[in-house]
Amino acid sequence: MEKLHSLLSQADIIGAMMIEGLQGSVKPFYKELHELRPFKGNIHVARRVKRLLKGSEIMEDHIDCDRVQDPYSLRCIPQVHGASRNAWLHLKELLETELNSVTDNPVIIDEELTISGGNFHGQPLALALDYACLAASEVGNISD
Repeated sequence: MEKLHSLLSQADIIGAMMIEGLQGSVKPFYKELHELRPFKGNIHVARRVKRLLKGSEIMEDHIDCDRVQDPYSLRCIPQVHGASRNAWLHLKELLETELNSVTDNPVIIDEELTISGGNFHGQPLALALDYACLAASEVGNISD
């Protein structure tokens, strides 16, 4: 979980460096765009990358650029990194629930009620962990 969070943070920094190095546009990171499709991860990434690029002298060169649009791997960073961040947020939420749950079997509710159930089963986390693995690989795919 911590490694994925670190990967996501580093990917945003690397993405900002790619945009700067390739003289990409900062427009795909404007909040106005992401308010139209307000996924938490996308908004976070767009805000973070824009903040990382603030004050960049290199970005000044792009102001009068006649390029219609940047490559997909630059302008879609908020959507791709953001979707992976959403997966991390989902896993974090599920992990917090799991850590504060009872997974014994049987579960003794009180003197009169004992339940033999399936709270021990790992499926709720297993699916989210698979999802997080896909999310991590997509961060690598876009930077390729």
